[in-house]
Amino acid sequence: KIYQRRSVPDMKPWHALPLLLRSFSATPQPAGSQCMLQTKSMQASDACLSFIHIPKTGGTTVEDCKREAVGGLEELGEIGDWNTCASLRGKDPVTRLWGMCDDQLLCSDPLGSLECSSLSTEPVRLKPSQEQSPLCSVVSTSCSRWHLPPALDEQLKASYHAGACHTFCVVREPLSRLKSEWLYRQDIGELADACSSEALDVFIETALAKARSDMLAWDCHLMPQARPPLVYYVFAAGDRRRERICEHVLKLETLEEDFDGLMQGYGLSLRLGETRRDGRNCSAEPSKKMRQLVQDFYSEDYIAFGYPFTDI
Repeated sequence: KIYQRRSVPDMKPWHALPLLLRSFSATPQPAGSQCMLQTKSMQASDACLSFIHIPKTGGTTVEDCKREAVGGLEELGEIGDWNTCASLRGKDPVTRLWGMCDDQLLCSDPLGSLECSSLSTEPVRLKPSQEQSPLCSVVSTSCSRWHLPPALDEQLKASYHAGACHTFCVVREPLSRLKSEWLYRQDIGELADACSSEALDVFIETALAKARSDMLAWDCHLMPQARPPLVYYVFAAGDRRRERICEHVLKLETLEEDFDGLMQGYGLSLRLGETRRDGRNCSAEPSKKMRQLVQDFYSEDYIAFGYPFTDI
């Protein structure tokens, strides 16, 4: 198959849109694959990319694309299988992997645990200006290092840029992201199967209360993508007026186009197949009250990434 991208005048790579007018041959991977690879071998340009995985924004699909490119679909194994990461690293000791398998991510914790700094045993030490934030009082949980916002740990933040790497991430409309978490909790058996506005309302109210009391809840799955002062996935100090930690911001809603354009701009022969969607379909919508709660809590996400507020 031949895939073509239209040129976009004066478009820069960090806008995460197609950059070049170029056709390329693509070899479909086996059934179920999320990645399209060019027939030429995978070669990166002088620049490299590291991936900041914001939970519930399609990050596993992005990670799997890189893993497939290095090891093939048969090497993927189960999600969370560390033997898979070791196998891929043994097969290719040079290529930077993404997410769970990115062994260049370093944390301040001298023991090198799966969580950054000492978040698994101690509360996050807040700066005085942060102590009154409604998002967090005492934090007793932790997040996987590839889910933790980089600016919560300076060594982690620096490691994303190791080897002169540039960073990219994927963002998502906040209500859609929260609904995805609701369905995920059902899929793993923590919630009974349900698809109703009433059940969604209960989940939203519970989830946002949990996020306010523990900003690292559920492996950072509830954390806003941009809300100051405690959220640092995309912007320094969580402030959309500051410089980006994530240099190339892609949107889940246009992920295939954005991802392919970014990879092409960096000379990487990765092309994303059809984006994996949530495991089930549910058209339930929240009540006006719950929708307002979501828009209030994730207000900076809506503003920073251009998602429209819904009239209540």
